[in-house]
Amino acid sequence: MQRFRTYVLLLILSVLLYGCRSERTSVTKYDMIEGQTMGTIYNCIYAPSPGNPVSKPEVDSILILINDVASTYISTSLISKINSAHDGYCLKSTQPQMAHFMEIFDISDNVYKASKGFFDPTLMPLVNYWGFGYKNKQKRTAFDKQELDSLLRITGFNRISIQQVSDSTCILKSRNEMELDFSAVAKGYAVDILSDYFEFNNCQNYYINIGGEIVVRGKNREGENWKLGINYPDTSAALNELYGVLELENGALASSGNYRNFYSSSGEMRAHTINPTTGLAQPSDLLSATILAPDCATADAYATACMAMGYDRARQLVDSVDGLSALLIHLDSKKDRLEHFISPALKNKINITK
Repeated sequence: MQRFRTYVLLLILSVLLYGCRSERTSVTKYDMIEGQTMGTIYNCIYAPSPGNPVSKPEVDSILILINDVASTYISTSLISKINSAHDGYCLKSTQPQMAHFMEIFDISDNVYKASKGFFDPTLMPLVNYWGFGYKNKQKRTAFDKQELDSLLRITGFNRISIQQVSDSTCILKSRNEMELDFSAVAKGYAVDILSDYFEFNNCQNYYINIGGEIVVRGKNREGENWKLGINYPDTSAALNELYGVLELENGALASSGNYRNFYSSSGEMRAHTINPTTGLAQPSDLLSATILAPDCATADAYATACMAMGYDRARQLVDSVDGLSALLIHLDSKKDRLEHFISPALKNKINITK
């Protein structure tokens, strides 16, 4: 895989940067590495392998590289350079930044097509318009439909193209004003790269979490499957109030919801998930989507797509894509209560506590 080859290069650079590390002699105890990244917190719990220690500096160096690729909050990142470029931007294909960018791009393109555009990484102008982006962080008390329509005309992931020019890869935009936003896939992708790192260091039991995007392998420190809490999707619920608990030995998952990042305006709720067909920041009847997929980046992207399209379409989407399974929590307006759907593959792995 290109990602793994890129990571090996990163590992070599990391060793050169941070020097030699002392070896551990025991695998019986679990260690933790934690910190901040991508506007949230991360934590890794793992049983180290003798002679193959991992380190916080190396973990942080991986996260710094992914941020330098995909963060719209860093003006020098690759995505920021693409967004500010007049019509496109080129970089040597052999650069680690471009290798990571292309993996994120390809995953995004797959989910964009499978979701029929409900996952669209070109919605950055609309995200900014509604006050959830990297600029113009203001609540909208009203909106202009003509302005929304004009912003919709500069969206559409199918209008971003890739062209190889000599030894460089060029990202071309059909409209100069177009901007990319990989925030709905980058955290999951970073979790995948960290998972590669732990695998490379022969860790067989670990948990990696970046803001709710998670990969687990093996067993926890009690020798049991990892127990992952699923938040109760209500604006008044406490952070530790759970709807259910998922037990997982090996897997990648991501959760998305509109009950944390929102604001009220003129009696309406404005949520950070944008409907790509209308441009509106309106929540759907789907309150929470927890998606399991072969990799965390894919789970991350599909969770966002599900939130944008609503419960009925989300359930159809999950059923139609091989390798996906889900817990979808939605509001049943007829019964005026929360209901949920659990994919057959998860029936024996989720304990609903509410």
